Amino acid sequence: MFKAGSLYLGQYFGIPVKVHWSFVLLLLYVVYTGQNMGMSNLAIINSAIFTLLIFFCVVLHEFGHALSARNYGVKTQDILITPIGGLARLERLPENPWQEMVVAIAGPAVNLVIAIIIAAALYFSGHGFLPQGTSELTYFEYYSNFPILLLMLNLLLLVFNLIPAFPMDGGRILRATIALFKGREKGTLIASWVGRILAGGFLVYGIYTNHLGLIFIGVFVFFAARSEYRSVAIEERLRSGRVADILTNNVHILTEDDLMQDVFKKEDESGHDAYLVQDENNKIIGILNQEVINQARKDGDIFTPIRRYMTNNFEPVSPELPIKQLFYIFNTQTYHTLPVFGNGSFLGVVSRRDLQNFLTLKY
Repeated sequence: MFKAGSLYLGQYFGIPVKVHWSFVLLLLYVVYTGQNMGMSNLAIINSAIFTLLIFFCVVLHEFGHALSARNYGVKTQDILITPIGGLARLERLPENPWQEMVVAIAGPAVNLVIAIIIAAALYFSGHGFLPQGTSELTYFEYYSNFPILLLMLNLLLLVFNLIPAFPMDGGRILRATIALFKGREKGTLIASWVGRILAGGFLVYGIYTNHLGLIFIGVFVFFAARSEYRSVAIEERLRSGRVADILTNNVHILTEDDLMQDVFKKEDESGHDAYLVQDENNKIIGILNQEVINQARKDGDIFTPIRRYMTNNFEPVSPELPIKQLFYIFNTQTYHTLPVFGNGSFLGVVSRRDLQNFLTLKY
Protein backbone atom coordinates (compact mmCIF):
# COMPACT_ATOMS: atom_id res chain seq x y z
CA MET A 1 0.00 0.00 0.00
CA PHE A 2 2.75 2.48 0.97
CA LYS A 3 5.57 3.09 -1.48
CA ALA A 4 8.09 5.94 -1.59
CA GLY A 5 6.18 7.81 1.10
CA SER A 6 2.80 7.62 -0.64
CA LEU A 7 -0.39 5.64 -0.13
CA TYR A 8 -1.60 3.93 -3.30
CA LEU A 9 -5.36 4.38 -3.75
CA GLY A 10 -5.77 2.40 -6.94
CA GLN A 11 -5.71 2.93 -10.68
CA TYR A 12 -8.51 4.71 -12.51
CA PHE A 13 -8.72 5.25 -16.27
CA GLY A 14 -5.29 3.62 -16.33
CA ILE A 15 -3.79 6.31 -14.05
CA PRO A 16 -2.50 5.49 -10.53
CA VAL A 17 -3.73 7.77 -7.73
CA LYS A 18 -1.55 8.28 -4.66
CA VAL A 19 -1.70 10.31 -1.46
CA HIS A 20 1.51 11.67 0.02
CA TRP A 21 2.04 10.74 3.67
CA SER A 22 2.11 14.44 4.65
CA PHE A 23 -1.60 14.69 3.80
CA VAL A 24 -2.21 13.29 7.29
CA LEU A 25 -0.68 16.49 8.65
CA LEU A 26 -3.39 18.50 6.92
CA LEU A 27 -6.13 16.46 8.58
CA LEU A 28 -4.42 16.90 11.95
CA TYR A 29 -4.22 20.64 11.30
CA VAL A 30 -7.94 20.74 10.51
CA VAL A 31 -8.72 19.00 13.81
CA TYR A 32 -6.29 21.22 15.74
CA THR A 33 -7.76 24.40 14.21
CA GLY A 34 -11.31 23.26 14.96
CA GLN A 35 -10.45 22.67 18.60
CA ASN A 36 -8.77 26.07 18.93
CA MET A 37 -11.82 27.75 17.39
CA GLY A 38 -14.11 26.05 19.88
CA MET A 39 -15.97 23.89 17.35
CA SER A 40 -17.99 20.93 18.60
CA ASN A 41 -16.64 17.41 18.14
CA LEU A 42 -19.27 16.73 15.46
CA ALA A 43 -18.26 19.87 13.55
CA ILE A 44 -14.58 18.94 13.77
CA ILE A 45 -15.24 15.44 12.43
CA ASN A 46 -17.43 16.83 9.66
CA SER A 47 -14.80 19.43 8.73
CA ALA A 48 -12.27 16.60 8.31
CA ILE A 49 -14.76 14.68 6.14
CA PHE A 50 -15.40 17.85 4.13
CA THR A 51 -11.66 18.23 3.60
CA LEU A 52 -11.65 14.77 2.02
CA LEU A 53 -14.54 15.81 -0.24
CA ILE A 54 -12.59 18.89 -1.34
CA PHE A 55 -9.63 16.76 -2.29
CA PHE A 56 -11.90 14.36 -4.14
CA CYS A 57 -12.81 17.36 -6.30
CA VAL A 58 -9.08 18.11 -6.62
CA VAL A 59 -8.52 14.57 -7.90
CA LEU A 60 -11.27 15.07 -10.49
CA HIS A 61 -9.59 18.36 -11.43
CA GLU A 62 -6.31 16.53 -12.04
CA PHE A 63 -8.06 13.86 -14.07
CA GLY A 64 -9.29 16.69 -16.28
CA HIS A 65 -5.66 17.54 -17.05
CA ALA A 66 -4.55 13.93 -17.40
CA LEU A 67 -7.35 12.74 -19.68
CA SER A 68 -7.17 15.79 -21.93
CA ALA A 69 -3.38 15.33 -22.21
CA ARG A 70 -3.96 11.69 -23.16
CA ASN A 71 -5.86 12.91 -26.24
CA TYR A 72 -2.59 14.42 -27.46
CA GLY A 73 -0.51 11.34 -26.78
CA VAL A 74 0.83 12.53 -23.43
CA LYS A 75 0.86 9.89 -20.71
CA THR A 76 0.42 10.57 -16.99
CA GLN A 77 2.78 8.90 -14.56
CA ASP A 78 0.33 9.27 -11.67
CA ILE A 79 -1.83 11.71 -9.75
CA LEU A 80 -0.36 12.68 -6.40
CA ILE A 81 -2.36 14.35 -3.65
CA THR A 82 -0.45 16.54 -1.18
CA PRO A 83 -1.55 18.96 1.56
CA ILE A 84 -1.18 21.91 -0.84
CA GLY A 85 -3.15 20.36 -3.71
CA GLY A 86 -3.02 17.75 -6.41
CA LEU A 87 -0.51 17.11 -9.15
CA ALA A 88 -1.05 15.17 -12.35
CA ARG A 89 2.53 14.19 -13.18
CA LEU A 90 2.49 14.29 -16.96
CA GLU A 91 5.43 12.79 -18.83
CA ARG A 92 5.67 16.09 -20.68
CA LEU A 93 3.55 19.08 -21.63
CA PRO A 94 2.27 19.44 -25.20
CA GLU A 95 4.54 21.80 -27.12
CA ASN A 96 1.66 22.97 -29.31
CA PRO A 97 0.23 26.09 -27.57
CA TRP A 98 -3.37 25.20 -28.45
CA GLN A 99 -2.96 21.73 -26.98
CA GLU A 100 -1.30 23.08 -23.83
CA MET A 101 -4.14 25.56 -23.45
CA VAL A 102 -6.75 22.80 -23.68
CA VAL A 103 -4.89 20.69 -21.10
CA ALA A 104 -4.58 23.68 -18.75
CA ILE A 105 -8.23 24.68 -19.09
CA ALA A 106 -9.50 21.12 -18.58
CA GLY A 107 -8.75 21.14 -14.83
CA PRO A 108 -10.67 24.33 -13.92
CA ALA A 109 -13.42 23.24 -16.34
CA VAL A 110 -14.01 20.18 -14.15
CA ASN A 111 -14.48 22.42 -11.09
CA LEU A 112 -16.90 24.56 -13.08
CA VAL A 113 -18.93 21.50 -14.11
CA ILE A 114 -19.04 20.27 -10.50
CA ALA A 115 -20.21 23.70 -9.34
CA ILE A 116 -22.92 23.84 -12.01
CA ILE A 117 -24.20 20.36 -11.09
CA ILE A 118 -24.34 21.21 -7.38
CA ALA A 119 -25.96 24.60 -8.03
CA ALA A 120 -28.60 23.01 -10.26
CA ALA A 121 -29.33 20.34 -7.64
CA LEU A 122 -29.69 22.97 -4.90
CA TYR A 123 -31.90 25.17 -7.06
CA PHE A 124 -34.30 22.52 -8.31
CA SER A 125 -34.52 20.85 -4.90
CA GLY A 126 -35.58 24.13 -3.35
CA HIS A 127 -32.81 23.79 -0.76
CA GLY A 128 -31.41 27.27 -1.34
CA PHE A 129 -27.85 28.57 -1.25
CA LEU A 130 -27.61 29.86 2.32
CA PRO A 131 -25.96 27.54 4.87
CA GLN A 132 -27.64 26.69 8.16
CA GLY A 133 -26.04 27.76 11.43
CA THR A 134 -25.41 30.97 13.26
CA SER A 135 -21.70 31.24 12.38
CA GLU A 136 -18.82 29.49 10.65
CA LEU A 137 -18.25 27.53 13.85
CA THR A 138 -21.59 25.75 13.42
CA TYR A 139 -21.72 25.31 9.63
CA PHE A 140 -20.20 21.84 9.82
CA GLU A 141 -22.77 20.65 12.35
CA TYR A 142 -25.26 20.33 9.49
CA TYR A 143 -24.70 17.78 6.74
CA SER A 144 -27.11 19.74 4.58
CA ASN A 145 -24.49 22.49 4.35
CA PHE A 146 -22.02 20.21 2.58
CA PRO A 147 -23.38 20.83 -0.97
CA ILE A 148 -23.42 24.61 -0.42
CA LEU A 149 -19.90 24.70 0.98
CA LEU A 150 -18.68 22.33 -1.74
CA LEU A 151 -20.19 24.64 -4.36
CA MET A 152 -18.34 27.61 -2.86
CA LEU A 153 -15.07 25.71 -2.63
CA ASN A 154 -15.23 24.56 -6.26
CA LEU A 155 -15.84 28.13 -7.37
CA LEU A 156 -12.89 29.20 -5.22
CA LEU A 157 -10.71 26.47 -6.79
CA LEU A 158 -11.85 27.64 -10.22
CA VAL A 159 -10.90 31.26 -9.57
CA PHE A 160 -7.67 30.43 -7.75
CA ASN A 161 -6.43 28.12 -10.51
CA LEU A 162 -7.15 30.76 -13.16
CA ILE A 163 -4.77 33.25 -11.53
CA PRO A 164 -2.21 33.93 -14.32
CA ALA A 165 0.79 32.71 -12.34
CA PHE A 166 2.75 29.47 -12.38
CA PRO A 167 2.16 26.79 -11.24
CA MET A 168 -1.57 27.57 -11.44
CA ASP A 169 -3.42 26.67 -14.61
CA GLY A 170 -3.95 30.34 -15.36
CA GLY A 171 -0.20 30.75 -15.73
CA ARG A 172 -0.09 27.95 -18.30
CA ILE A 173 -3.08 29.39 -20.15
CA LEU A 174 -1.33 32.78 -20.27
CA ARG A 175 1.91 31.16 -21.44
CA ALA A 176 0.13 29.21 -24.18
CA THR A 177 -1.71 32.35 -25.38
CA ILE A 178 1.51 34.37 -25.64
CA ALA A 179 3.34 31.40 -27.19
CA LEU A 180 0.91 31.47 -30.12
CA PHE A 181 2.49 34.78 -31.17
CA LYS A 182 5.88 34.99 -29.46
CA GLY A 183 7.03 31.41 -29.04
CA ARG A 184 7.16 29.12 -26.02
CA GLU A 185 10.27 30.56 -24.33
CA LYS A 186 9.08 34.18 -24.65
CA GLY A 187 5.61 33.17 -23.48
CA THR A 188 7.08 31.45 -20.44
CA LEU A 189 9.26 34.46 -19.63
CA ILE A 190 6.33 36.88 -19.71
CA ALA A 191 4.02 34.54 -17.80
CA SER A 192 6.79 33.94 -15.27
CA TRP A 193 7.22 37.66 -14.62
CA VAL A 194 3.47 38.14 -14.31
CA GLY A 195 3.45 35.30 -11.78
CA ARG A 196 6.33 36.81 -9.81
CA ILE A 197 4.66 40.22 -9.70
CA LEU A 198 1.42 38.66 -8.44
CA ALA A 199 3.42 36.59 -5.95
CA GLY A 200 4.98 39.79 -4.65
CA GLY A 201 1.48 41.21 -4.21
CA PHE A 202 0.38 38.12 -2.27
CA LEU A 203 3.47 38.35 -0.08
CA VAL A 204 3.10 42.06 0.71
CA TYR A 205 -0.62 41.79 1.41
CA GLY A 206 -0.06 38.65 3.49
CA ILE A 207 2.55 40.41 5.62
CA TYR A 208 0.31 43.50 5.95
CA THR A 209 -2.68 41.44 7.09
CA ASN A 210 -0.58 38.87 8.98
CA HIS A 211 -2.08 36.12 6.79
CA LEU A 212 0.33 33.18 6.83
CA GLY A 213 -1.53 31.42 4.01
CA LEU A 214 -1.02 34.32 1.58
CA ILE A 215 2.63 34.64 2.61
CA PHE A 216 3.17 30.95 1.87
CA ILE A 217 1.34 31.22 -1.47
CA GLY A 218 3.38 34.28 -2.43
CA VAL A 219 6.72 32.61 -1.71
CA PHE A 220 5.66 29.36 -3.39
CA VAL A 221 4.33 31.06 -6.54
CA PHE A 222 7.41 33.29 -6.85
CA PHE A 223 9.90 30.43 -6.87
CA ALA A 224 7.62 28.14 -8.90
CA ALA A 225 7.26 30.81 -11.61
CA ARG A 226 11.02 31.36 -11.74
CA SER A 227 11.70 27.63 -11.83
CA GLU A 228 9.18 27.10 -14.65
CA TYR A 229 10.88 29.69 -16.84
CA ARG A 230 14.35 28.30 -16.21
CA SER A 231 13.21 24.77 -16.98
CA VAL A 232 11.42 25.69 -20.20
CA ALA A 233 14.13 28.08 -21.40
CA ILE A 234 16.85 25.46 -20.96
CA GLU A 235 14.63 22.87 -22.64
CA GLU A 236 14.01 25.21 -25.59
CA ARG A 237 17.68 26.07 -25.95
CA LEU A 238 18.63 22.42 -25.88
CA ARG A 239 15.96 21.66 -28.45
CA SER A 240 16.43 24.51 -30.92
CA GLY A 241 19.99 25.75 -30.34
CA ARG A 242 22.87 25.02 -32.72
CA VAL A 243 26.64 25.09 -32.27
CA ALA A 244 26.67 28.17 -34.51
CA ASP A 245 24.83 30.02 -31.74
CA ILE A 246 27.70 29.67 -29.28
CA LEU A 247 30.91 29.15 -31.24
CA THR A 248 33.67 31.74 -30.89
CA ASN A 249 36.47 32.65 -33.27
CA ASN A 250 38.42 34.28 -30.44
CA VAL A 251 41.08 31.61 -30.69
CA HIS A 252 44.82 31.51 -31.41
CA ILE A 253 46.42 28.88 -33.60
CA LEU A 254 50.03 27.79 -32.99
CA THR A 255 52.34 25.18 -34.46
CA GLU A 256 53.45 22.05 -32.67
CA ASP A 257 57.04 23.36 -32.55
CA ASP A 258 56.14 26.54 -30.69
CA LEU A 259 57.14 26.66 -27.04
CA MET A 260 54.92 26.99 -24.01
CA GLN A 261 56.37 30.45 -23.38
CA ASP A 262 54.70 31.52 -26.64
CA VAL A 263 51.40 30.34 -25.23
CA PHE A 264 51.97 32.24 -21.97
CA LYS A 265 52.73 35.41 -23.92
CA LYS A 266 49.63 35.09 -26.09
CA GLU A 267 47.53 34.31 -23.03
CA ASP A 268 48.77 37.41 -21.19
CA GLU A 269 48.02 39.54 -24.23
CA SER A 270 44.61 38.21 -25.21
CA GLY A 271 43.34 35.85 -22.54
CA HIS A 272 42.25 33.06 -24.90
CA ASP A 273 40.63 30.05 -23.26
CA ALA A 274 41.89 27.50 -25.77
CA TYR A 275 44.63 27.23 -28.34
CA LEU A 276 44.61 25.04 -31.42
CA VAL A 277 47.73 23.37 -32.75
CA GLN A 278 48.35 22.81 -36.44
CA ASP A 279 51.01 20.99 -38.43
CA GLU A 280 53.04 22.25 -41.38
CA ASN A 281 50.07 21.55 -43.67
CA ASN A 282 47.83 23.84 -41.60
CA LYS A 283 45.83 20.87 -40.40
CA ILE A 284 44.45 21.04 -36.85
CA ILE A 285 46.16 18.24 -34.93
CA GLY A 286 45.66 19.16 -31.30
CA ILE A 287 44.21 21.40 -28.62
CA LEU A 288 45.76 23.12 -25.62
CA ASN A 289 43.28 23.35 -22.80
CA GLN A 290 43.39 25.95 -20.06
CA GLU A 291 44.05 23.28 -17.43
CA VAL A 292 47.36 22.16 -18.97
CA ILE A 293 48.40 25.75 -19.66
CA ASN A 294 47.86 26.62 -16.02
CA GLN A 295 49.80 23.56 -14.92
CA ALA A 296 52.73 24.37 -17.24
CA ARG A 297 52.79 27.96 -16.00
CA LYS A 298 52.74 26.74 -12.40
CA ASP A 299 55.66 24.39 -13.12
CA GLY A 300 57.57 27.14 -14.93
CA ASP A 301 57.81 24.90 -17.98
CA ILE A 302 58.46 27.56 -20.60
CA PHE A 303 60.81 25.89 -23.08
CA THR A 304 58.86 22.67 -23.68
CA PRO A 305 57.37 22.31 -27.18
CA ILE A 306 53.63 22.64 -27.35
CA ARG A 307 53.28 19.11 -28.73
CA ARG A 308 54.14 17.77 -25.25
CA TYR A 309 51.09 19.46 -23.72
CA MET A 310 48.55 19.33 -26.49
CA THR A 311 45.86 16.69 -26.69
CA ASN A 312 44.74 15.09 -29.91
CA ASN A 313 41.64 13.70 -28.20
CA PHE A 314 38.98 15.77 -29.96
CA GLU A 315 36.42 15.56 -32.72
CA PRO A 316 35.48 18.36 -35.10
CA VAL A 317 31.84 19.44 -34.94
CA SER A 318 29.57 21.14 -37.44
CA PRO A 319 28.04 24.58 -36.79
CA GLU A 320 24.66 22.96 -37.45
CA LEU A 321 25.10 20.33 -34.75
CA PRO A 322 22.16 20.65 -32.29
CA ILE A 323 23.05 21.96 -28.84
CA LYS A 324 21.36 18.90 -27.40
CA GLN A 325 23.92 16.65 -29.13
CA LEU A 326 26.79 18.90 -28.09
CA PHE A 327 25.53 18.67 -24.50
CA TYR A 328 25.59 14.88 -24.81
CA ILE A 329 29.13 14.90 -26.23
CA PHE A 330 30.52 17.06 -23.42
CA ASN A 331 28.76 14.97 -20.79
CA THR A 332 29.98 11.61 -22.12
CA GLN A 333 33.50 12.59 -23.20
CA THR A 334 36.43 14.36 -21.55
CA TYR A 335 36.59 17.13 -24.15
CA HIS A 336 36.94 20.71 -22.95
CA THR A 337 37.10 22.44 -26.34
CA LEU A 338 36.17 21.33 -29.84
CA PRO A 339 37.01 22.89 -33.21
CA VAL A 340 34.11 23.83 -35.47
CA PHE A 341 34.32 23.22 -39.22
CA GLY A 342 31.83 24.13 -41.92
CA ASN A 343 32.18 23.36 -45.61
CA GLY A 344 35.75 22.25 -44.97
CA SER A 345 36.74 25.56 -43.40
CA PHE A 346 37.72 26.26 -39.80
CA LEU A 347 35.09 28.53 -38.21
CA GLY A 348 36.05 28.67 -34.55
CA VAL A 349 35.79 26.65 -31.36
CA VAL A 350 33.13 25.72 -28.85
CA SER A 351 33.89 24.90 -25.23
CA ARG A 352 32.18 23.53 -22.16
CA ARG A 353 32.10 27.04 -20.76
CA ASP A 354 30.43 28.38 -23.90
CA LEU A 355 27.74 25.75 -23.52
CA GLN A 356 27.34 26.43 -19.80
CA ASN A 357 26.98 30.18 -20.41
CA PHE A 358 24.39 29.50 -23.11
CA LEU A 359 22.33 27.41 -20.73
CA THR A 360 22.79 29.73 -17.74
CA LEU A 361 19.80 32.05 -17.43
CA LYS A 362 20.03 35.53 -15.95
CA TYR A 363 16.34 36.08 -15.21
